[in-house]
Amino acid sequence: MENIYCKNCGTKNEKTAKYCEKCGQTLNSGGSNTTKVLIALVLILFIGLGALAAYVMSMDTTPVVISSTYNETQEKTQAYQPSWKLIDTYQGVSGDSRSFTTRGNKFKVSYSANPLVNYNINYLEILLIQGSQRLETGYVSWEAYDSPNTKSGTIEVSKGPGTYYLDIYAYELKDWNIEVYDYY
Repeated sequence: MENIYCKNCGTKNEKTAKYCEKCGQTLNSGGSNTTKVLIALVLILFIGLGALAAYVMSMDTTPVVISSTYNETQEKTQAYQPSWKLIDTYQGVSGDSRSFTTRGNKFKVSYSANPLVNYNINYLEILLIQGSQRLETGYVSWEAYDSPNTKSGTIEVSKGPGTYYLDIYAYELKDWNIEVYDYY
């Protein structure tokens, strides 16, 4: 059987004894060394896991390409394909002037309008201008007894990048809507 020694007087006692046989001092008052080691290991484990979690949460999750092989066929299939992109939307009820800037070699202006129901002539006219030059005109109208349905149209222009202007003339309209698309 294993023995333990009293820290106060040095007397040899049985391991299961709670008090020293000679001086009465309490034995094993701080717990066994094994318990202390286990508590320290668990504490270190929790601190390590917390540090690891903080590191993982702060990492940049952007994927990194390790290697890439060049393939001419892939380049042709993955080449950029131009498409129509909405660049501006305008709405109103009366005349207006607006400007927009394009990047591509063509663009389009789509417009629609709703007339007032007043048994009168109603119209929307759009002048597309660059500098002092009128490029195109868009027009929708209703006669006095036409059905008051929405009418629409599109102006498509093949011209280089630049700044363009819309002069909008509206007469007796409930509302109008204009969308400008750039092709690049």
